[in-house]
Amino acid sequence: MIKVAVAGCQGRMGKRITELVSQNKDMKITAIIERPDCPGVPDAVAGVKVARDINAIKGADVLVDFTAPEATMKNLEACRRHRVRMVIGTTGSVSCPAPAAQPQPGRGVRSGGVLASRAAPSSCRASA
Repeated sequence: MIKVAVAGCQGRMGKRITELVSQNKDMKITAIIERPDCPGVPDAVAGVKVARDINAIKGADVLVDFTAPEATMKNLEACRRHRVRMVIGTTGSVSCPAPAAQPQPGRGVRSGGVLASRAAPSSCRASA
């Protein structure tokens, strides 16, 4: 069973990802995260309490990130810290996070992720 965390759960894509993961028998949502200042967030989504702190990803296998560029970079660091893989679907003006996502000596081998090229700025597409 793949343990999935979703960041940006109240956005259009975050809602859709949450719905699809909830319907997949091989996946389980272990964390749902939304930014602290997002209004109108329910207490729980898909039976999982909505967290306002990215550290809720601890124990997940993968974080699916559909947030804002600045949040994505912070979330990347949390993924490194908790050794969680990351799928980045964030759109907008952001310098390519791919170099920052490279494994670092002494930080463990279990780091990896996917930068969704259709959602990435053109400067990332060539290098991703």
